[in-house]
Amino acid sequence: MDSQLKSDSLKEHRRLRQLASMTFYMLLAVSSLLLAYFLRYDFDLSIALAQSTIGLVLAVTLPTKLLMFWYFGLGVGSGWWRY
Repeated sequence: MDSQLKSDSLKEHRRLRQLASMTFYMLLAVSSLLLAYFLRYDFDLSIALAQSTIGLVLAVTLPTKLLMFWYFGLGVGSGWWRY
């Protein structure tokens, strides 16, 4: 009984760790994309450009990046940070 409880606890811990890692990866992706836009426009973005362009790019880029991570096996736990 005690081993079953320990096993369930480890599974829950792993799931939470994977969720935290994926959240971190996506925050990193968003940050790098925003930094690239700011560098491209010398940190002078108008409000209209920022709202229309960045929102659209994020809406397309993040799901695509998640899909590619999953498809090529680069998701959480694969250790792709080692390379």
